[in-house]
This record gives sequence, structure tokens and C-alpha cells, in this order.
Amino acid sequence: FVAGPRGLSGALGPLSLCRLLQGAILWALVWGAGTSCPLAASEDEKATERYALDQAAAGHLAVALACMERLPMDVRDQHVCSIATWSMDLAHHQQRQPSAVDPIVKECIQALDEYVKGLPPKETSSYIYQKAEVLFLWGNMHRKVGTTAQSITYYRRSSKVFRKLHGMKETTGDMKSKCANGMAVVQHNLAMATVTDDTKAIDYYLEALKWNNKQAQSHTNVAQLFEKSQAWDKAEYHHQEAISKDPRMVEGWYHYGLFMGKVDRHLEAVTQFRKALSLKSDFLKAHFGITTSYQKMAATNPAMKEMAVRVYVDTIQTIRRRLSAMPAKAQRQWLRDYAELLYNTATLYLAGVGSGDRSSLMLNAIQYLEDATKSFKQLPASTRPLDMLSYAFNNKGIAYDKLNKQAEALAAFESALESNPNFTEALTNAGNMHKQQGDTHKAVEYYKAAIKVDSNFAEAHNNLAAVLSDYTSVKDAIPHYWSAMQTLPTNDAFYNYLHAIKRLCGWQRRHRLGLSLHLRLAWDIEYFRQVAEGSTGSAATYPEVYDQFGQPSPEAHSDTTSSIHALHALSHEFLEVWQLEVISKMHCARVSWAAQLTVVPLLSSAAQTLLRKRRTLKPKRKMRRIGYISADFRRHPVTSAILGLLEAHNRPRFKVHCYHNPAANPPDAITERVEKACDVFLAVKSAEELVESILLHDLDILFDLNSNSEGSMEKVMALRLAPIQGSYLGFPFSLSSRYLDYSVADRVVLPPSSYDIPRSGPRGWGPVRKHLGKGERLLVMPESFLVLSHRLLHPLRSVPAPVRADYGLPKSGLVLCNFGQLYKINERIFSVWVQILLRAPPSTVLWLLRFLPDAVPGLRAEARARGLDPDRLHFTDLLDAQDHLLLKGAICDLALDTTVYNGHIGTADLLWVGVPVLTLPNQAMPSRVASSLLLALAMPYLVASSFWEYEDRAVCLLWSTRKGKRKGIRTTTRPACQPLDPTLQELRKAVLAGRDAGRLFNTTRWTLQYERAWGMALTLPKPMHLLPVS
Repeated sequence: FVAGPRGLSGALGPLSLCRLLQGAILWALVWGAGTSCPLAASEDEKATERYALDQAAAGHLAVALACMERLPMDVRDQHVCSIATWSMDLAHHQQRQPSAVDPIVKECIQALDEYVKGLPPKETSSYIYQKAEVLFLWGNMHRKVGTTAQSITYYRRSSKVFRKLHGMKETTGDMKSKCANGMAVVQHNLAMATVTDDTKAIDYYLEALKWNNKQAQSHTNVAQLFEKSQAWDKAEYHHQEAISKDPRMVEGWYHYGLFMGKVDRHLEAVTQFRKALSLKSDFLKAHFGITTSYQKMAATNPAMKEMAVRVYVDTIQTIRRRLSAMPAKAQRQWLRDYAELLYNTATLYLAGVGSGDRSSLMLNAIQYLEDATKSFKQLPASTRPLDMLSYAFNNKGIAYDKLNKQAEALAAFESALESNPNFTEALTNAGNMHKQQGDTHKAVEYYKAAIKVDSNFAEAHNNLAAVLSDYTSVKDAIPHYWSAMQTLPTNDAFYNYLHAIKRLCGWQRRHRLGLSLHLRLAWDIEYFRQVAEGSTGSAATYPEVYDQFGQPSPEAHSDTTSSIHALHALSHEFLEVWQLEVISKMHCARVSWAAQLTVVPLLSSAAQTLLRKRRTLKPKRKMRRIGYISADFRRHPVTSAILGLLEAHNRPRFKVHCYHNPAANPPDAITERVEKACDVFLAVKSAEELVESILLHDLDILFDLNSNSEGSMEKVMALRLAPIQGSYLGFPFSLSSRYLDYSVADRVVLPPSSYDIPRSGPRGWGPVRKHLGKGERLLVMPESFLVLSHRLLHPLRSVPAPVRADYGLPKSGLVLCNFGQLYKINERIFSVWVQILLRAPPSTVLWLLRFLPDAVPGLRAEARARGLDPDRLHFTDLLDAQDHLLLKGAICDLALDTTVYNGHIGTADLLWVGVPVLTLPNQAMPSRVASSLLLALAMPYLVASSFWEYEDRAVCLLWSTRKGKRKGIRTTTRPACQPLDPTLQELRKAVLAGRDAGRLFNTTRWTLQYERAWGMALTLPKPMHLLPVS
């Protein structure tokens, strides 16, 4: 083939396309690669031909081409297309540039052109067609190696030759048809090469379809371009044309399915993908397309999530089989899609979707996430998606946390941070784990690290503020609560900020937030009304809580209806009683949903069976079994009240069980005393352990002493573990829940008029009440609803005269006191206290406890603004009740009570040591407890009816210690203090006399009435109000 002096034109003769290709391509590729045919030269032509084809099928293209080169020209002419394809593939694999062969191809084409000039017109068409095909194939080779400009040049030249040939008079019959097909293929490839200009590419495809409308691939490709420009009608037309022209084109069905997904016709998309799989069962892209369609359907329709999980699992099993049959190199292109499918499956399990209990779902999620991380790690480091890897570890940690495996959860979060040290969610979750383990310093470090990465990450701000507020400084927490509220203005963020302001006594800011509080609370009530009615709200405003069967959906967890904390709400003077009732109802609804979603799935099958049978069972036995749940069986106001009851229970009639949650607070000496007072005392660490223990003990009566407070296991009560259930002490208000039968009250804290919820009320209240029922009934005690154990815990004894200097108090003068939490003080009552001090003898001081040091400067500033010397407000650190209660009684002259939320056990402490307590009841139960205690002692004078009366009585009592001075004291309600008004000393003696009479502090008497009521309750067919006889 080497050209002589005459050049190629003299040596060509009537060469075919095969000679041109072999002369140029084989010389450049085969001999350039140093490859030869291994067969002996004596082998016949048929054996050589068969061997060449076998080698090509095995991928040995160079050997196949070398063997083809040995065959005679007429035999090679039969495999011209195969030789061209092998040659270009070999050049591509060898990463050889076609530009090295371009000069030879050009000379071949020039020689062919010169040869054709000497031929008659009727004989030229086949040679012109071969020229066009050479240009086309060489354009393909340039496109394969990425030299797009050259490929477009060769395609255009080929198109020009085909167009010229098609227009020649001599081109007829089969040649004209071949020419049209060739023109269509050239235009198709020209469109594929024009990757930067979709408009030109569309024109080329449409031109190709004009030449050959049956070209299915062109229809599919132009449809995809129409999709990019969102010309959906045109795209659908060409997809349908593609599958109608070639119903067995797998890629056509697949791309039609992708189109259906883009226009949100996901079920139709699944049909197209399944059609592709029916043609080619190992077509993995169609498998992934099906899972993507179900993922999108599940995102908009929760009812599809169960189906999505089943499809995911089946697809994963299929893909595992396909991948195991592939070589390692072939597997790599599918690893990322496979890992993402594993991740998506785990995400649904993590959300509680799938068959099985919650524990098995979390274990499934963990297993799929482990497989996903392994697949991600098998990807090359340069293409490994670190974000997906970190998300997989983070979700794994969340699953472990839901299984109460904190150590494993923390390890998973740390692994997520190894993949992405700036992953804010993992940083925050790791901080949460450290907080749960009691390492608050480490938790703060992680929260601050998350905020450093993203200063607008609301969850980190909120969690950091919560830790600072509880363990460090509320003042430092305020900016983070504010940032959380500004970044993510949810109700939760607002309520947290509002409560922090309240704890700091920041009244001016609270007033500005008061209107917003009412508006947000109205939003909560309206949202809850829709949930209660089962109606569907706007997806952006009201997330779905009920599925079509009316049962709680996985989204209906304890945070779904974000609302103000019910216990915090009791101290807000902005809220009315009916609003507090709605807040309590919403709280109980969240507790019920959370119990079904987070406690029941973790129970053993035996416990779940027993739970279903136990709910309505009322066994008849002589010794009733009564249980108490609390996290405060330690030195705590709740225990100081309940201990005497535990010891005084009539043992032949009652067997006492106590269940303590030591995780919230460590046990102390009082815990040991409680343990001795009980027949059964059990420390439990989790809600599911508590449920199984209670079911095993088969209780008749179960009381929650911790409702709504720290360490509460209230979700257990929502499961109805005992025939009679109640709430006592922990939450001084009616919870109005379905799962509680009774609350303990008296005629003062809840007057008879409030025993039934009124039928009329604000708009939206009726449906809520209808959905949740009227709530618990009342056990109305004859004297006070509080049982008090002061005779046991604080026995009276003589104490040395206290030294005021030990408490930093002045040596002389009257001492007013309030030993309650500072957040109970509102602006109105503080103003009254200041007026009392201004009108009292000048040496009078007000003694407060420094519960929160950050609040002290604010209170002093408020006093100064009202014209009072701040030094008359005296703050001391917290006092140990056991050691200082009697001493406080010897120092304090009069206690001033807060109005919205009274002192409860604290008021009883002061009355026990003879300190008169002045109170002002409001409408809600928390504001009437002190009144209940005082009226039980027959001290109505200390129960004021208005702020004016509250102030006047305090002033008159303070001046009563000065002989002859009280007569001149003017009051706002009367001309002057009256001679018949009791003096402070007389009131002190009356308090001590009432204490010794035994009506209020008589634990045995109170227990007898209490037990008599439960004897009645266990005989009733349904709960009703109980009023035991005094």
C-alpha cells in the first residue's frame, strides 16, 4: 500500500471503502501497536475469518483487525462496517489521537475524488456514498476522543456529500433510500456533537427525522432536549414516537419513564420503567428509576411510604444479585446509586415506616446505613460523596439514640464529623448526646462549634441556650434564644425566649411579647382544633397528624403541635383559665401520640399483649395495689409532702409501689427513707422498663407525681396501665386528659362551679373538648388538697436564737420574705411589694432568695425606678430547708405571696414555723393553693380579695408592731387601720394554734380520707367526682 512516486492517486485504482479504511486505520492502529495475527499463514480463509470475529467478540480488537488484514480484499469488503467500528474502538482504548491519521484519510479521499472524475455518472454513486460514509465514521472517531470541533467538521462534510448524492439524477431506488438513511444518521450524530447549543441540536434532530422518521433514537434524544426547555407536549410526542417506532428499544422506555417523573406522573413512570425491565431484566437504571418514582410519591403522599419501603427492599435484593455477578470495575458505576438507595430505605425506616415494632425498624435502619457507608467508601476518593457519607453516619446515630444506645449514637455522630467536620447537624446531635450523659461542658463546645460553622443554625442556638439557662447563666442564654427565634420563628423558639425573659424578670420585654403570645397561642389552638377534627390543613401550615384510618402517623410525635410548655404557662399572667385548659389538653394529646410511637414499639410482645388485656380489667382483691411514679423521691418539695402519705397508708388495705427515675436526679438520704416506706421500690431507667414493671405488678391505682416537670415519664400514664389513674402535686392544674381519671383538689383551689368544663366558651374550644372528652374527675378533700409531712421531716424543737448577720440581714427592723422562684414575680405584684416597703417602717426589708443571680440586678433596678432604695431588697443564696426552716421562722415577720403562681409547699413550710403568709387568689388553681392552706388553718384575714386590700393589710400588720403608730396609717380602701384588725403577733399565734390543732398538718387524718375515696372509686362503674366526708 505504500505510495510510489506517483502518489496515492496512481496506486489506487478502483479501491472500495474497505481498502481506504484498512489502508489508513489498520496501518495506524494495528502496526502502530505492534500486533500481528497469531494464526499460521497456512490457515484457510474461513478459519481466519471466524477467528477474527471471535477475537473481536472477546474484546481483542487489535488481534481481530490484524487477522482481517490477512484476508483477501473481497472477503474484507463483507466486514467493512465491523472493521471501521473495531478500528475506532481500538483507537479510543489506546487513547490514540485520530489527528495522527487525518493526513492519510485526506489523501485517500482526494484520491477517491480524482478517481471518480474519470468514471461515467451512473458508476459514481457507490463511490460518493462510500466517501460520505468515510467522513461520517471519521467524525465518530473524533467525537469519541473529544475533539468535537473536528467531528462536527467531518459530519458536515459527510452531510454535504449525502445531500449532493441524494439530489443527483442518477441516484435512484435503493441508493436513494440508503442515502436518506445515511443523511438521517449524520444529522443525528451532528446533533449529539452539538452539546453546547440545544437549539441547534434540536434543529439537527428534526432534520434527521425529516430524512428518516423511523429513527427511534433521534426521537428519544430530541424529546430530552425539549424537556430541558420544558416543552412538555413536544417532549411527550417524541417519546411516544420513539417507542412506537421501536417498541423493543430499552432506552426509549427508560427515558419515557424519566419524562413521566419530571411531570409528576410517577405511577405512569413506574409502568414505563417496568416495560424497560421486561425487555432487559438486568437494566439497572430502570430499577433505580422505579425507586426514585416511589420516593417522590412517598414525599407527597404519606400513604405511599409503606409501598415505597417494600419496593426499595425488593429492588435492593435484585441489585445485589446483579452486582455480585459483575466484575469489580463494572460495579463501580452503580455503587453510588446503590448506596443512595440504601440510604433512602434507611431514612424511611428511621421515620417509623415499615412493618414491625419500632425497635426492629431502627435496627433495619442501622443495617441499611451500615451497608450504605460501606458502598460509599468503596468509591474512589475523588468521587466519594462525603456529604452523603456524613448524613448516613448522622442518621445511624439518630437510630441508635431512638434505641436508647447513647454510646453507639455518639460514636456514629463522631464518624459523621470525621467525614465532614463542619456538619452542623452532627455537631448538634453530638452535643445532645453529651448533654444526656451529663457532660454539659462538652455539649456546649459542640453547640458552639455548630454555630461557628453556621451562625443561623437555629437548633444549635436553641440547644445551647437551654444548657446555658439550666446550668450556667440565663443572661448568656438570652442572645441564643433570640437568634433561634429570628432564624427559625417557630412557636417553640418564641416560648423558650419568653420563659427566659420571665426568669430574668424582664417585664418590659415581656409586655412587648404579650400580644405575640396571644396570637401564637391562638395559632396553636386553631391548629389543634383541626387536628382534633381530623381535618386537613394547608401542607405548609398544618402538617398531617392523622392518616386515613384516624391513627397517629409517624409525624405525630411529641413536637408536632408545638405549644407553650404547660407548666411554664401557669405562671403567665397574660393567660386566662380557658387558655390554660386548652394548653393542658394539647400537652396531653402530644403525650398520648408520643406514647404510641415511642414507648409501645419498644415493649416486648408479651408486655404488649398484657397491655391490651389490662386496660379495662378491675380485679377484686382485699389488698389494693397503689403505685406512685416520680423522679423526685429525694430532698424535694414533692417528697416532703408525699412521704407521710407513703408511711401512713393502711397496710392491710393497701400495698404501696413506688417507681423512681434516678436519671433525672441522683438519690439521697430521703430516697432511702421513701424506699423504707414502700412495700415495693423500683428504680427504672426507661419508659419501657417502667411499663413492663407496672404491668407485672398489676396495680389497681396509679398516680403520677411528676406530670409536666423535669424527669417526667408521663407517656407511661397515657398507656392506661391501671384501672384508676391520676395526677397529683407535679402539675397544679387539671390536665383534662383521657388517660387520667382523677385529680386531687379541694373546695378552695377548685370551687364546685369549676368541677365541669363549661359548655360555652371561645370559638374553637368546643371541638377540642369534644375530641378529648371532659378530662379527669376530682377527688375533693375536705380541708386542703395538699398532704403535708412536716411532722416527720421537720419535727419541732427548740433552736438557738438566730443571728441575723449570718444571713446578711440588718440587726433590727421587720423582715418581709418570699422564698419562691423569682420567675413567679410579675410586675404588678412587685409594684405592690415596693409600695408596701415605701409605706412600712423605714427599717423593713424584703428577703428574697437568689435562685437566679442574673435576675438580681434587674429587680434592684426596678425597685430604684419605683423610688425604693435597692438595699431594702435583700438576696441570699438558697437555704437548706432541713437546717434553716426553723431559723427562717424565727427571723421572718410576714411572708408576701405571689399571685399568679403561689408558693405551695414553700407556703406550708412558713406556716409550719408560724410565719403568717399574705396571699391574693386568682382564678386558676396555682394561684389558690396558699388560700387553701390558710383557710384550712382558719386564717381568712390573710386571704386578700384585691391588690389594694393586699397592700393595706400588709401595711397595717407591719405597723401593728409599733404601739400607737397604726392608728395614723392611712389606707386606700378605708380611712385608717381598724382597732379590730389583728396584729402581726396575734396572727403568728393563730397560725401556730392552727398548726397544733392538727387539721392541716395531720397526715394520718388526710390519708384516711384519701383511702376512703379510693375504696369508693374502685366500686364505681365509671369515674365521678368524689367528696369524702371530713
